[in-house]
Amino acid sequence: YSGRNIKSIISYLQSLLTNSRESMEIWAHRGRSTPSSQGNTYLDFARCNQHGVNGIETDICMTPDGKVIICHPGTLTPDPSKMTWRGIKQSRLTVLSLNDFLVMIRSFGNVSCTLDIKMYSIDLVREAVRAISTYHLEDRVYLTTFQRKVPQFPMETDAKLLLFAKKINPKIKTHIMAVFPANLPGLVHKYSPDAISFGWLNDPPWLALVSKNVFKATASLVNLPSQVSYLKDRGIKVWGGIVNNHTDMEYLAGLGVDGLVTDDIVA
Repeated sequence: YSGRNIKSIISYLQSLLTNSRESMEIWAHRGRSTPSSQGNTYLDFARCNQHGVNGIETDICMTPDGKVIICHPGTLTPDPSKMTWRGIKQSRLTVLSLNDFLVMIRSFGNVSCTLDIKMYSIDLVREAVRAISTYHLEDRVYLTTFQRKVPQFPMETDAKLLLFAKKINPKIKTHIMAVFPANLPGLVHKYSPDAISFGWLNDPPWLALVSKNVFKATASLVNLPSQVSYLKDRGIKVWGGIVNNHTDMEYLAGLGVDGLVTDDIVA
């Protein structure tokens, strides 16, 4: 894909909110520019920065020897989350440490990021907060968890971890992925996040269909645009995703979100 194509789709996404004074934020899921990208690699992140995304979503976990790495457990073979840092460095895997990632983010200027915590671990949260604070990135990095754990689905964490992060450093930004968008103001009251996102699951296909239908039915019942407006009036960012086609992008933009999360910015 050419740089022109990537900039074209970003312009299209931004035009979805032409009636708003704000610009649509574009967030790259796992730093991908296309679904075929591996994601969570230096080249992915650099490409997204080159083509002007507003933010990068990535994943963090901890190795058995306590190293925080950029990795979604279970997506690579061998699985870095089950290897020592030394073993990872000696392998052919291209896995960044959290420290290396944050150094890169600092060099990107105004690009923000969300760090999706992929293990329910107090130690992981503590180390992530320490790293964000060390690099003075509290204004650009959000720690992310799901609203709550759902063992039957790939929802590994809950927002209690974010409360712990705020206790360590009150300046840390936090982001909740709402499992169900039934009561977003209630989430704000309970956890005081800086950002909330919502959407539906994308895999496997049967679950994606069910998840999308449930989401849309819930959104209409609870007047989701009104809830989004309530959050935005209180300075809370609201993002929608993960969406990879124009129809879904337009639907979520119509709810009034500040930005969209996608792994196909050239869709």
